[in-house]
Amino acid sequence: VINLDRSKDRWLESARLLAATGLPYERIAGVDGKALTPAERAAYSKAQSLLRYGWPVLDGHIGCALSHRRALQQFISASDAPYALILEDDHAALPSLRQMVATVIEMLAAKGQSDWTVVNLGHDIAKRCSLVDSFQDAGTTRKLLAAHDFPMRTTACLWSRAGAAQFLSDTKTTYAPVDVMLQDFCAKRGGAYLVSPPSVLFREIGSELEAIN
Repeated sequence: VINLDRSKDRWLESARLLAATGLPYERIAGVDGKALTPAERAAYSKAQSLLRYGWPVLDGHIGCALSHRRALQQFISASDAPYALILEDDHAALPSLRQMVATVIEMLAAKGQSDWTVVNLGHDIAKRCSLVDSFQDAGTTRKLLAAHDFPMRTTACLWSRAGAAQFLSDTKTTYAPVDVMLQDFCAKRGGAYLVSPPSVLFREIGSELEAIN
């Protein structure tokens, strides 16, 4: 779970919700856009930002993108797990989350989609997608969809190990908000999916990672 050091209340609520799921979890200290180091600023390309995004991104966007990189680097370097769920601390995880994640992974394997990259569990608004299968989750029928245009928002993303490693390799330079960079990555690499309706909601408390100008 990505959480800024100054956002203790958000971490406490996030941990409370995750405890009810039975999933093991850990806190990843987010990169604070209010206190970017020279090295962190050097990872940002204003020229690329103007070319792709149309205007310079905010310091908070830089911090958010670097926070997701830090979480994925921790996944790759500190574990041999085949997948990881990266959450932002405004998530509203449901108690059924653990079983839902297992169902999605089993469903992808059963459909021969072993090369999947990332599954967006927190946002299902995408322009182009196609049905893979449906499943029941705590009384709700959800659809697993191939996302040909990956949805914005990164509240909850389930990553394969290979997908996370490839994203880290492809996005060493920050040039846009992380959801835009992820959308570009998925358009290039493929293997992206989403769950609809979302299986991880988000709390309407605003983003502290990005809310800096």
